[in-house]
Amino acid sequence: MASKLVKDDAGGEWRIEESALFDTGDSGLRLDRIVGRTSFWFAWRSFHPETLIYGEDG
Repeated sequence: MASKLVKDDAGGEWRIEESALFDTGDSGLRLDRIVGRTSFWFAWRSFHPETLIYGEDG
């Protein structure tokens, strides 16, 4: 898989890889990937019925 490049608000370019984002400039900065999880709303709501939904009254 070829890596992709993205630009930040300041115009800096970053290389996207599976493990992290890498600054393509001189800083050598690496931003590690944040662990995430796919979840489904119906499952969340079953375990956390008190969850408020943005835009709903209550």
